[in-house]
Amino acid sequence: MGDINQFMIVQRNAKLVRGPILEIGSKDYGSTPNFRTLFPGSTYVGVDMAEGKGVDVVLDLTDEFGVLDARLDGMRFRTIICFSVLEHCRNPFKMGESITALLEEAGTLFVSVPFAWQIHAYPSDYWRFTPGRREGSLSCREVRRDA
Repeated sequence: MGDINQFMIVQRNAKLVRGPILEIGSKDYGSTPNFRTLFPGSTYVGVDMAEGKGVDVVLDLTDEFGVLDARLDGMRFRTIICFSVLEHCRNPFKMGESITALLEEAGTLFVSVPFAWQIHAYPSDYWRFTPGRREGSLSCREVRRDA
């Protein structure tokens, strides 16, 4: 998922992106930019909880890690893109653990969540994150902010 501003953040920071790439929440809802087009030739896997355009694997990242690992054929990712998804997750802390486990050591994670934004369902909207809570939800080794 994501919007044009998030697309531009990835575009501006393309030098940080290395394959394989995992996009979480990749379903195209008709107005979402296609991050995959930025990295032709890279191994790119789009996951979402529902089938649709842009989705390679239907997956719930709060499932037990063994299930995720099997569905992704044991792949680990050097880049993970997760924009405007965590607020839709009933258990973002479990999802954060899964993201951390799927990200290779020294990998790059692009993550964005709303703080002040209207409630929006895809399928539901559960959370808002402060910067401190967001960083505490993921076991990141280094945090860089791109305003």
